[in-house]
Amino acid sequence: MRIAFTYNVDMTGSADEAESDSPLGVDAISGALERAGHDVERVEVVPPLAQVVARLEAIAPDLVFNRAQGSTEQTRKTFYPALFDELGFPHTTLEDHDDELLVTKAKDKDLDAVIQNLLRSTCERHGLQHLLDSSQSQRCQKHSLRVGLTFNLKREANEAEAEFDSPTTIHAISAAIESFGHTVVQLEAKPELPRRLLAAKPDLVFNIAEGIRGRAREAQVPALLEMLGIPYSGSDVTTISLCLDKGLTKQILRATEIETPEWQVLVTGGEKLKTLRYPVIVKPNSEGSSKGITSASVVHDEASAVVAAKDLIERYGQPALVEEYIAGREFTVGVLGDRRPRVLPPLELVFLRGDATPVYGYEEKQDWMDYMRWDCPAELTPIELERIEKVTLDTFRALHCRDVARIDLRMAKDGRVYVIECNPLPGLRPDYSDLTIIAKAAGMDFRTFIAEILAGCIKRSQSESTPT
Repeated sequence: MRIAFTYNVDMTGSADEAESDSPLGVDAISGALERAGHDVERVEVVPPLAQVVARLEAIAPDLVFNRAQGSTEQTRKTFYPALFDELGFPHTTLEDHDDELLVTKAKDKDLDAVIQNLLRSTCERHGLQHLLDSSQSQRCQKHSLRVGLTFNLKREANEAEAEFDSPTTIHAISAAIESFGHTVVQLEAKPELPRRLLAAKPDLVFNIAEGIRGRAREAQVPALLEMLGIPYSGSDVTTISLCLDKGLTKQILRATEIETPEWQVLVTGGEKLKTLRYPVIVKPNSEGSSKGITSASVVHDEASAVVAAKDLIERYGQPALVEEYIAGREFTVGVLGDRRPRVLPPLELVFLRGDATPVYGYEEKQDWMDYMRWDCPAELTPIELERIEKVTLDTFRALHCRDVARIDLRMAKDGRVYVIECNPLPGLRPDYSDLTIIAKAAGMDFRTFIAEILAGCIKRSQSESTPT
């Protein structure tokens, strides 16, 4: 069914626009309609009205799903329904669904199910049930996919497997994908993975595998999938390899004029350090999950930096990154999408102990309640929020990320925002990982969040299979 989704967007958060939809709300509703198997055309209702009418007539929708409101209290709920009646377009009305959507948000219900129920009642009222049934039938035939889920299973709670995923996470992701009618094949990223992939014959792969060893380990599974011609979720091989190397990432950021703390990569620990402002933080150059980072990683002189670097080089068998420590507020920000990425609400990591140089290290991540709290959305002025969103989006694009990423930032006392690193393969543990907390604050349940990540991969697989 062809649906025109009409809405007003609140871009300011002002009282005048309090009942308009946020950009994230528009994305959420539009995504739910699309996942129900419908062709959705977004129509933002802005002056002049003749332009909106022309757009609707060009679309010729089977149904208008309306969230737009009139400009006065007297016309707020009736103006656009009357217009659609005049144009002869079947439509929902604000009264049909506004209360239910509010209840969904308050009770964290499944938005997709609510949208489908609203469409069903609307179609019955307008005699369009045959179109709805046809769309659902086509959806089952067209969109039911065989999805491989590639992962590394966490068997022990130690640093070596800190980046791997628990059975709970793997089950939650599988259940979310299966809830859309897909079949999930779980594929652990072990040496037999190539043989298992060939036997499983997935249409595409939802990838969370971290890899086993080496500087480019996170790209091992994506590289295999590309060799086999299997579409996969997330960033491509080049981006994933680049982002795991903190020093190389910072070179790209610096070349594109994105602020990042001054740094130096030490390969042996015997190199002469360039002039840096102290304190500095010393960390492994190619690790995730804050491995190798503790409160002792922040040092205040060159001699201590060299000692810390040599220790990490020996312990992790890789170069060490020496980076100027940015005093100020720490944030992590999620991004979803491919061609039209959008920034999710910033999460602030608030340190509780009053240390002069706090860090979000490995120990803090294990016993986080003793060290910090998460504030999401972070309390920011409009100017601060705009600055953070711009830096985040610029970073996502500069590193050619796609589908999902998490950007770690520090805001100095003078308001300058520095990129610490980019994680294009972020943790997805429900209600625990930074990004899933951010998604929940953005109004997405876990099922919808996983669908958002998978959507880009599905689109790419469809475009690759379409003859040119």
